[in-house]
Amino acid sequence: MSLAPGIAIVIYLEFAKTPGSISRWVVPLVVILLLLVLCSAAILLMFKRSCKRRAAHSDGKVCTKCGYILDVESDHKPCPECGVQVDLVAFRAAWIKAVGDWPKPTEPSELK
Repeated sequence: MSLAPGIAIVIYLEFAKTPGSISRWVVPLVVILLLLVLCSAAILLMFKRSCKRRAAHSDGKVCTKCGYILDVESDHKPCPECGVQVDLVAFRAAWIKAVGDWPKPTEPSELK
């Protein structure tokens, strides 16, 4: 996403050397840049939803570095996947800060 403005500037400067050639490139270039920005935003939103579902499913017991789903016994031990020191309270707070709070999962006994 950060490369798109640079690429646009390079293309603009290259075609600005020849009079009249820039006008035929402006519209396609703007359309391509808008599509890049929209696709990047869509990918980020899908990633955020995926992270929120994963964190909600495990109630925030997910490693913030590698995404490994942790269990209660792994508190204050290294993550089995990446080795980062686990602090479940801090991990849950980090997930809430990153993706927002999530509702508590409904227990099957509560549905009756």
